[in-house]
Amino acid sequence: QYASEGEITSDLSEKYLDTFSDIRQQEVVEGSVVGINDRDVLIDIGFKAEGVVSRSEFKELPEIGEKVDVFIRTFEDRRGNLLLSKEKADFQKRWQEIRDCFEEEKLITGLISRRIKGGMVVDLGVVQAFLPGSQLDIKPVTDFDEFLGVESEFKIVKFNELRQNIVLSRKAILEGDLKEKRQEVLEQMEVGMVLDGIIKNITDFGAFVDLGGVDGLLHITDITWGRINHPTEKLTLGDNVKVKVIDFDVEKIRVSLGMKQLQDDPWRNIMENYPVDSVIDGKIVSLMNYGVFVEIEEGVEGLIHISEMSWVKHIKHPSDIFNTGDSVTAKILNIDVEDKKISMGIKQLQDNPWDDIDSKFSVGQDYEGVVQNLTQFGAFVELEDGIDGLVHVSDMSWTKLVRHPKDEVSKGDKVTVRVLELSVEEKRLSLGIKQVMDNPWEAISEKYPSGTVIDG
Repeated sequence: QYASEGEITSDLSEKYLDTFSDIRQQEVVEGSVVGINDRDVLIDIGFKAEGVVSRSEFKELPEIGEKVDVFIRTFEDRRGNLLLSKEKADFQKRWQEIRDCFEEEKLITGLISRRIKGGMVVDLGVVQAFLPGSQLDIKPVTDFDEFLGVESEFKIVKFNELRQNIVLSRKAILEGDLKEKRQEVLEQMEVGMVLDGIIKNITDFGAFVDLGGVDGLLHITDITWGRINHPTEKLTLGDNVKVKVIDFDVEKIRVSLGMKQLQDDPWRNIMENYPVDSVIDGKIVSLMNYGVFVEIEEGVEGLIHISEMSWVKHIKHPSDIFNTGDSVTAKILNIDVEDKKISMGIKQLQDNPWDDIDSKFSVGQDYEGVVQNLTQFGAFVELEDGIDGLVHVSDMSWTKLVRHPKDEVSKGDKVTVRVLELSVEEKRLSLGIKQVMDNPWEAISEKYPSGTVIDG
């Protein structure tokens, strides 16, 4: 039934909404990425419309079809959009994990990120907590700044759901038998020792490894020589791992560990393994505006600058021809061992068509071409694949004042042009259309001598 023409009754509207998944505002649901535009990521959560999440909420843009947890902010804003939030979902998810730690009286790991009045702020991964100065250490702290950047375990002593307030204590962990046991292990420790451990916890910045009485931090930069965005790409909770002791502090009960240090630095013999002018096979791991980064082996990446991709094509962005994960063959152009930089090129594997351009085209000769692009000052005509020249507006007609190339030619037109100028060094061809035809002004005095009476 309709209340009036074009107006749906509330009962019918409710029945319509009931046909969708049982989802509500202010809750976290799983969705699937269905599209990405300049501003938003479009996500299907099984509702009547696709939801939108701002691109700024993603550190790295997801792939189409990827599953993402999102928070439903509102079913319909002023513009009729279903608004979602990834950051809010991450917060809710992490908040639940912290709540479970509090209820089960488990320890939680975090990074002391900054100092505020009365104590420190601890980053628990998208959630921040307060660490009172009195709960920072067993002994009185005189220099709070020395704890900045320290990763540690904490006990949750206060968890206020309503105010979203979390208070931690580091001192509570250090007290008692646990402290004595850890110091006993630390006193037997030496830099360079290789130990067996178990992955106890994984965070965005690394992993905590149980060494049997003491936990050590395996920072994300010390897991592998290669590129990873998160420790979970290489580690899993409960993994048995071999680690090397990089540094430790008995007083602060802090141990720094490394896994990549158990293998040789791949840059050590880089010049011997990949000499300049050698050809290598690699995998594209990152696309940038200025080029692509190619992984040659784990821990060794090289850059193919956009200018080294083609001799003749004008590539606006590497994504026009490449995707992340693509295999690519390239030539080593230069190696900077000190800064660990490798420059590579693709076009060097092909002949430069400009090198023998003067054997294909001659000044004063006519050739067939296709109009590829129009600009305010002329038209670019392609004579062969990737080789194009400019027909300036002044070279389009002997008699007309051409204000714009579109008045004479259109993109895709086949035209006959004459080569006016050829420069191999500057990779430049100057072409003309009017030169293919006779100049009517040269015979004008013969056709219309002085004194002739004409109609015009």
